[in-house]
Amino acid sequence: MESYLKDIWDIQKKILELEILQSSNENYKNIKDEIDTVFEILDSNLENKMKFTILTIFKVIEILIEEYSINNQATYDKFVSLFQKFNLNKYNHEISQLVCTRNFLAHAGDFRASCKNSVVKKPTKENIRTWFKMLQTILEKIDK
Repeated sequence: MESYLKDIWDIQKKILELEILQSSNENYKNIKDEIDTVFEILDSNLENKMKFTILTIFKVIEILIEEYSINNQATYDKFVSLFQKFNLNKYNHEISQLVCTRNFLAHAGDFRASCKNSVVKKPTKENIRTWFKMLQTILEKIDK
């Protein structure tokens, strides 16, 4: 098994053990279901597995935004609000990259005006590992 896949497996395992993901809360059940697919996607022969993984990580953050009722803001501002709520501002740069990369991939290469100052990252193993680790940190912080 590739080292990055081992890292993904370890991160996934730690996330799935979090107390909040054992609750009966529907949003946390959905998060658990999404997280449960990450390793399987990356270890598959799917043609666009990196893109699917980015969309999965993004979906989890969208569910968190829904859970914490952050409304009436642009997408990036919703993410920033979530990060501020849990004192995770050190990830503003990474979240900006994730949002812009997801938008670029999901909208057939359409470069959004809100991303003009952000870097759209290629969906590489290293970027996936960074974003998944970021998601782990977010969920651990919320779990406390």
